[in-house]
Amino acid sequence: MRSRVALFPVLLAICLGARASGQSDDRWMLQLEVDPSQTTSNTLQRPNNATATRFDSIDFTGEDITLGRFSAARRIDWGKADAELRLDIVPFQQSGTRVPTSTVRYNGTTFEAGVPLSALYQFNTYRLTYDVPLFAGVVPDTWNFRLGGTLAIRDAQTRLHQPGLRTNYVNYGPVPLFYAYSARRLNDDWRVESDLDGFPAPGGGGLLDTSARVVWSASHHASLFLGIRYEAGGATGDTFFDFFHQRSALAGLRFDF
Repeated sequence: MRSRVALFPVLLAICLGARASGQSDDRWMLQLEVDPSQTTSNTLQRPNNATATRFDSIDFTGEDITLGRFSAARRIDWGKADAELRLDIVPFQQSGTRVPTSTVRYNGTTFEAGVPLSALYQFNTYRLTYDVPLFAGVVPDTWNFRLGGTLAIRDAQTRLHQPGLRTNYVNYGPVPLFYAYSARRLNDDWRVESDLDGFPAPGGGGLLDTSARVVWSASHHASLFLGIRYEAGGATGDTFFDFFHQRSALAGLRFDF
């Protein structure tokens, strides 16, 4: 923890050291974000019928976790001037051990009450987004709107085990998402931003990942930001039921070059 705290002034000094640099036509963006998060619910059942138990994984993993994400973007001018290609690496994993007070049946395995049960839940996504400017030349220069689409690859896993018992459900696959972004410049140094990745799915599921932040331009090439994030999603079918809700604070550092 002390090393993380000591690192922040160093990063701040790097930002301030570049403050006097001149304007440039930046093409790349790199961003690091830290999200202290609370998973308010993560309800699981497999299969989705009376033979399995519907339970909340946070009863075993706990609610609180600190997550991080990495983003890189490149202005590419493909199809439209000022188009952008963006990569986001968004990991999410919680684990823990608790003693269940009742029997848990999951993925064909029965875990007994009164015996420590270890649980791991993972839902990593790797997202590639293409977006273009919207209303350019129509709205005032203080506003910026972008619209696009995201292809997310999910890397999901649910693992439960007790002494002598173990089950592991793994799920990979593509998830198409809608992407939207807006920003309002307040002055030369400050702006507010919001963005959204999301798409509904049958049965009330899908994925929603939305955030809002205040951004301070420490230089023409480096910014610091603070904000909030909300994520919700899931899916349901004959063989599974999975829905989660999560809220986060966020802080990060962005470089443009």
